Amino acid sequence: MFRLCKLSYSTVATALKRFKIKDVVNGEAISQNGAIQGWVQSIRKHKNFMFVDIVDGTSSNPLQVVLPSHMFNSQLQNGAAVSANGKFVETGLNVNKIEMVCEEIQVIGPCDPDTYPFLKHTPHDMQHLRNYPHLRMRRTSMINAFQLRNQLEMSFHEFFQNKGFTHVHTPIITTSDCEGAGELFSLKSDTSTNPDMENSNSENHFFNKPAYLTVSGQMHLEACAMSLGSVYTLSPVFRAEHGISRKHLSEFRMLEVEVAFTQDLHEILDLIEDSIKFCIERVQSITLKKFDDGYKDIPPQHQKAVKNATCTNYVRILYSEALDILQKNSHKLTTAAPVWGDDFNSDQESFLVKHFGLTPVFIINFPKVAKPFYMYANNDNNTVAAVDLIFPFCGEICGGSLREHRLDVLQNSLRTSGLYEKDYEWYLDLRRFGSAPHGGYGLGFDRLVHFLLGTRNIKDAVPFPRTPHSCPL
Repeated sequence: MFRLCKLSYSTVATALKRFKIKDVVNGEAISQNGAIQGWVQSIRKHKNFMFVDIVDGTSSNPLQVVLPSHMFNSQLQNGAAVSANGKFVETGLNVNKIEMVCEEIQVIGPCDPDTYPFLKHTPHDMQHLRNYPHLRMRRTSMINAFQLRNQLEMSFHEFFQNKGFTHVHTPIITTSDCEGAGELFSLKSDTSTNPDMENSNSENHFFNKPAYLTVSGQMHLEACAMSLGSVYTLSPVFRAEHGISRKHLSEFRMLEVEVAFTQDLHEILDLIEDSIKFCIERVQSITLKKFDDGYKDIPPQHQKAVKNATCTNYVRILYSEALDILQKNSHKLTTAAPVWGDDFNSDQESFLVKHFGLTPVFIINFPKVAKPFYMYANNDNNTVAAVDLIFPFCGEICGGSLREHRLDVLQNSLRTSGLYEKDYEWYLDLRRFGSAPHGGYGLGFDRLVHFLLGTRNIKDAVPFPRTPHSCPL
């Protein structure tokens, strides 16, 4: 049945039609001869044959390559880069329905099993993988995570493009603090290559004024919305928060959306809910539970939570209603019950989503004192038209509001917040010249990936996590 398998070592692949593993497992190469290239994921030796699983990043499933066991060579090891030629055949099995009967295999890049940090056939905890951020993406769990991230991002683009939104590239470098919280990374040029910049005087700043890494593209997006109408961006943002938790990163991706000529907060809620449901449905083709390593430690009822986020109407409650629920159930909380004006902590957020059966919860109309200066002041003069969206297991995933489009009210809000109008003159110009009611939101893209994967730590949902005291590459 099997031809003698030639095992050689070369940097040149045999000239056969090359297939992606995704196409092979989808049945597009049955009974054909061809080549695949990828990395050895595992090797199983039997008496007469050995089975080599090869991945190339295009499929969550490896391709099984069958060759005579006596042809094993010490350089054919887990992690090695290889090129294999042979015939693709159906097996009739439920697992590995299609395999390659190997005729030639070339080791393109050997992998020393004595120094490679991942043992074959051995699940590693996620902390061990984080010690090797440049290598951990070779694990099946990380391959699946990156494929999900890609599908999710493309789905958001599809949703907003179909809705007539314009995608905008907002700047990474900014001179404005959107949140007004001061959690900014300051930029400073290298004075060793430009001694004139050594002094701290404003005229010696690279941009002639202090500049920072952006915490949000919202304000720039608002400027674009005043001409383009409906806009969005999916960009990196940065927060210099020193707290360490499983849900926070110092660098992360934020989907930010702004819509002109809207005066109804529920229009923003509808947009948030519709876009998330659309995108989760799109990524259902990835089997969310099919992960190795620490991904097996998925929270209980994770599947129920994902289903609720896809198929159930999200709960919508006032801040005052959420506060009442938490105060009445204070004996069930591990922290003190909140009072009016408090932002809810992770324990309280977790209780709320559990209270509503692991269904995502919109909380709206927050106290003015709890939110930034740019949010629209409601008629009660005590609350703002703001929204937080709370998801099971990962807490706040999205925050938004109607934006304050009234110049005098916005100016007063800046003063009340202790901010200087001169630092926001350009932002105030948006209200001076052709102002229109508008609203928007920011959604933590990495947190949504974190939720869908069921990871315990958001560091395992991003390729190269940056957190306080940790920037290894």
